[in-house]
Amino acid sequence: MAGIGFVLRRLTKRGDLGGTVEAYMHAVFASSGPWILTIMTVWIFYFVGSYWRLAEYVEEFRVIILYNFSFSLALTAPLTMLTTRVLADDFYHMRVTRVSNMLIGALTIQLVGSFIVAALFYGLVTEMSLMMKLLAIINFVLISGIWLSMVFISSIKYYSTITTSFVIGMTLAVFLAYFFSGFMGAIGLLFGFSCGLGVILSSFIGVILAEYPPQEGKIFFFVKYFKKYWRVVLMGSCYNVGIWVDKWIMWFSPERRELPNHLIIYPEYDMSLFIAYLTIIPALALFLVRQETSFFEVYVSYYRGILQHNPFHKIHKNFNDIIENLMKNGRSVLILQGGICVFCVLLAPTIMTVLGLNLVQIGIFRFGVMGATFQILSLFWIIILSYFDHRTGALSIAITFLVSNVVFTLITLQLGFAYYGYGYFCSTVLTFIVASVVAERYIRNLTYHTFVTRNIAYS
Repeated sequence: MAGIGFVLRRLTKRGDLGGTVEAYMHAVFASSGPWILTIMTVWIFYFVGSYWRLAEYVEEFRVIILYNFSFSLALTAPLTMLTTRVLADDFYHMRVTRVSNMLIGALTIQLVGSFIVAALFYGLVTEMSLMMKLLAIINFVLISGIWLSMVFISSIKYYSTITTSFVIGMTLAVFLAYFFSGFMGAIGLLFGFSCGLGVILSSFIGVILAEYPPQEGKIFFFVKYFKKYWRVVLMGSCYNVGIWVDKWIMWFSPERRELPNHLIIYPEYDMSLFIAYLTIIPALALFLVRQETSFFEVYVSYYRGILQHNPFHKIHKNFNDIIENLMKNGRSVLILQGGICVFCVLLAPTIMTVLGLNLVQIGIFRFGVMGATFQILSLFWIIILSYFDHRTGALSIAITFLVSNVVFTLITLQLGFAYYGYGYFCSTVLTFIVASVVAERYIRNLTYHTFVTRNIAYS
């Protein structure tokens, strides 16, 4: 993501407020587009469904969307992480001719796999009309494609395409969902929403193929890299499952609701956490535009100096620049996210009222906001360790997040409603502690790792 970050950073240097606003607006969609689409869709139809007189259809629609977004994220994680790493290697070695082939191959695997999984689930588990099942399957496939194509569209630095596609697609999704629901009910909601997703996915694929025309050759060549990068794949899978696993567990709480179609959900918990996740978007945008780009510059200087056989004192200076940069960036993110966290915790009752949510969700929301703060800090450590190719360290952080979220959420589920959300919060705190320890130990000895443990001459 550093590449698109540099392009966006240039917008902030235009010298006017408009450039800064535009840069961070694009950064929001580049870093969090699918998440915004998920949360805003669920919230919009949760909040305005009664005003549109769609209450009898909205709940089934929202549950299907929620299931599709959550399980598609987990299902696409292995391919997303693998193609991200292979794509990064190809750009480093100037092998850009393979980008479109990789996209076609990855989408083929992902879409076929998504179709099979969704068909089995909606065909065997749920009780819905045939048309509703078919639309739910198509919706799942489209969402899976968007998760995967985001990797490729972000790499070509067309920030305006990402923003425009999401804005137009989301607008069409809401408008068409409302339009078709007037005479098709819940089926119309899902059909209209899927049309909007189709616009987003098709625009992404079209831009990527136009930028990198397909070449003759294998389209599944990247699969062979799985053996080399299995830690990266597992890390991404554990982290993405960890994001949703507490929600899945809470769907089995005594307060859950089971719909006539046999799908279960706990909307009070889900909506509280979704709104809490929105609080990390400013930090993600800041990291993309400012933090990652500045880190990348000192990162490149450090390794370029080593490749150019600089004297040790120069290498050590570059190392100190990395440490200073991490400290500076860490303070900036902590101040921003910490301020947002305190603001939301103190004003939780007002926020719940404005958003039309039940005040009994305040506790879950507060724990969610605090947990999201620690989660985003842990994610930044994973990204930094990935730059240094410390796959084992990044994997250990992701596994900690997944396992602790499962364990702590199960414990709080047994303790009762008063403790809901506490499990996720405790998990993120533990994950941040582990991430900080792992990162500190590795970066402190970065020069040693560079010359010894990461030196292929010694492997």
